[in-house]
Amino acid sequence: MREMRIGALIIGLVWAGFWTWFGLASGVSEGLDVIGVIIHTSIPGLLFLGTIAVAWKWGLVGGVLLILEGLIVAVGYPLMVSGKFSFSTVFFVLLTMALPPLILGVLLYKASNRKGEL
Repeated sequence: MREMRIGALIIGLVWAGFWTWFGLASGVSEGLDVIGVIIHTSIPGLLFLGTIAVAWKWGLVGGVLLILEGLIVAVGYPLMVSGKFSFSTVFFVLLTMALPPLILGVLLYKASNRKGEL
């Protein structure tokens, strides 16, 4: 189970790191001011990195938080952009923003639950 936990955390760092970089690069390329770039980077990138940090310390809690984040994105994003983007765009965002935390959350939950840790 240790390998599953470590693997999930590494994948989570790569995934959250990507979204942090993407937010930063998007904010800079859009010519936003410093506050705009910080907001663009923080949501979702730094939020995701924070959740991975929680999962690193407390696997079960982090796993549950990741599952909740994935569900919020899976439900909230399509509602938020309804009629604004094509189906393929919404589907791609769900594959890259909702599916990874759901999978990582389940892996961390299973790995932590078997060890009996919080």
